[in-house]
Amino acid sequence: MAAAVVGGRRAAANGAFFLVLRRGWNLRLRDPSMTEVQLVASMFAVMVLIYHADAARGAFLMLFPVPLLFGVLRLRLWQLARVGAVGIAGFAAVIALLAVREPARVHLDIEALNLVALIGVMGFVCLMGGYISKVRAELSGSLATIREMAQRDPLTGVFNRRHLIDALEREVARAASAAAAAGWRCA
Repeated sequence: MAAAVVGGRRAAANGAFFLVLRRGWNLRLRDPSMTEVQLVASMFAVMVLIYHADAARGAFLMLFPVPLLFGVLRLRLWQLARVGAVGIAGFAAVIALLAVREPARVHLDIEALNLVALIGVMGFVCLMGGYISKVRAELSGSLATIREMAQRDPLTGVFNRRHLIDALEREVARAASAAAAAGWRCA
């Protein structure tokens, strides 16, 4: 019965994400990709799994950093840290809930050690993700500079032959596309 409830909630969450993306409501958000929200939702899925695991709870802890890895190429350090904090707080909440509701399933000394290890791993993954995000931003700026240097003459600053050829190829392709569209309208 519990598996059916969990599966139903998972399907509802996926359906909600699909609806938001399909309707375009995500385009009104500051982050249209909804990366951070999706990562937090996946953290909740890990929390449910850890709640139902007993002896294997420590092994399932390695699933908490996985969503952060999906956010490394999209999120900044503070966003990764927020998602990581949700995971850490969620694990602590799951352990507290188990200690209150079913104390026989919890060994608080082991879970405290697991929590310390989780904090260390999540902190490390967040810092590395932040570093990768910073390097990615620097590379993007360098790439823009290289593109500009490849298109302009360094002495005069005017566009060079390479830029002229690229512009002509784009215009020829656009004209061919417009001619094909006009041909369909005539037919």
